[in-house]
This record gives sequence, structure tokens and C-alpha cells, in this order.
Amino acid sequence: MPTLKYHNGTAFIERTAKRYDGADFVDAALKVRDGGAWVDVGASEDADATAFLVASANDGDATISSAINDLVVALKASGVWTKCQAIYPFAGGTAAKHKWNLKDPRDLDAAFRIAWNGTLTHNANGVASNGSTGYGDTRLNSRSGLTQYNAHLSCYVQSNSGAADVYEIGTADGSGGYFALRARYTSDQKGSWMYTNPTTNAVAGSITDARGFMIGSRRANNDHELYQDGTGVTTNTATESSQAPSETITIGGVNFGFAVLAHSPRTIAFASVGSGLTDTEVADYYTAVQAFQTALSRQV
Repeated sequence: MPTLKYHNGTAFIERTAKRYDGADFVDAALKVRDGGAWVDVGASEDADATAFLVASANDGDATISSAINDLVVALKASGVWTKCQAIYPFAGGTAAKHKWNLKDPRDLDAAFRIAWNGTLTHNANGVASNGSTGYGDTRLNSRSGLTQYNAHLSCYVQSNSGAADVYEIGTADGSGGYFALRARYTSDQKGSWMYTNPTTNAVAGSITDARGFMIGSRRANNDHELYQDGTGVTTNTATESSQAPSETITIGGVNFGFAVLAHSPRTIAFASVGSGLTDTEVADYYTAVQAFQTALSRQV
């Protein structure tokens, strides 16, 4: 980030860039040269955005830098930022750049950075499993890492494929308990599993396109809602008495502890884990994430 300075007679000190908007002097956007053109990078950059960009080695890309900064600012303004423990933007096109948690960009299991396993495809659109071995382990345990009956999962699916018995993100305990999302599975259904299958699932039918931003949000033991692109699709008010599985959440398949199974071959362009979200927060979240995807020219 370039810094403007002027000499005050003793030393050079920082100076804020200003421009006149017709009524007053306001902060002006700073610019950097991106190839052959000058592009705005904003008068200031959010500190959390900067930390992520540096850790993920995306700070040299003006488009990604601007998109990440705008995303962080929007999520903080809506209150969604504080409700997320892990946010994975999948920006940069490589495994090394896709592993980082936007909320805590340290290269540690405790920071929930992803450990990639098996065969996956990483590109500018996100990450996709080969459908049989590829997945990413977030190291975030869905029981010990989250509050019971107050949790969400989100996943932005960038590519479509036919109905199949696969999971985009989640974990399971092998005895009927799940914490997971499925964008388009058997019989053309979309669903959120939190926690007892099938009693308290939030499932919608007649799904012909897996793409878009889906969120499963549990706000209470009798309030579980599935959202698609910012809009509520279905709610299950059956009372849940079970806990989330005590396994780490995986992306590109569901973690049963003994193995990760039901790998999804679809490209995932964003994912998050955190506390339960309200209708308003979900709508704001979709607006922010869709703007982020559009800035990277991969929106659906």
C-alpha cells in the first residue's frame, strides 16, 4: 500500500490523500500500477484483509486485494464477520493460496487453515475434488469448536452436475448424526443436516441446479433453516436433542472420522463455518459474497 508523505520542516510524515467533492475535502483513493494501468486500491485497507492477503500471497494481485477488502468490510458492517469462525474465500487459484482462513490467517491447525488431501483441482474458480479422494480438512471440530444448537455452514457452489450421493462440506459420526450441506443429491434434493438424520434435516426438493450460495443455519434446537442465494427455502422446527458429530469439518466430502466419503466433484468457490445466522444476516451475507464472486468474474 503506497503511503503519501510531506516534509514538515523537520522530517517526512504521512499525509492522507484528499480530493474536493464539490462541498468538502474527502479521502481520495490511492492507486497502484497493475500491469500497464493505474487501479484504485482505496484510501485504506482493512487490517484483517491485509493480514489474509499477505499470508495467502495474494497481496500482489490488485483485483483479489480489492475484492477481499470489500468482502471483509461488508461482513463487518452486517455483523456476519463476528459470527464466523472460519471463512474460506478460495482466491488465488492454487492449493497454497486456497488453504487460508480469512478470520485467522495463521499457518496452524488451531487457526483452522485447510490441509488438502487426495486429488483436487485448484484454479481461479475455486477448488474441486476429483469425486473419489480429494478433500480439505479444516481442523475445526463441529462439536467442540461450535456452540450446540447455534451454528451455520455455508458453501458457494460454482459448478453444476447431476444428482448424486455426495456432500459439499461437513462431518458425520457414523450413527445417524450429521453436520453437513448437500447442494444436489439423490432425487434432486438440496439439504442441510444439523444433526439427527433424517428427523431434523432441512431439505428442499425439485433441485435442477446445484450452483449458488447455500447456507444451513441452526438458531435453536427447534429452528433449523436452509437458504439458497439469500432466501429461505425451508425450515424444520422439530426439536433436536443430539449433538454435532465430534469430527473435523471437511470440504469436498463428509468426514466420518474413519474416512472421508461421498466426495463432491463440484467446484466450491467459498465456504464458512460459525454461529447461527438470522434471515437478515443471511441476506446481507449473500449480497457480500455475490459481490465478491462478481469481482473475481466467477459468479453464478
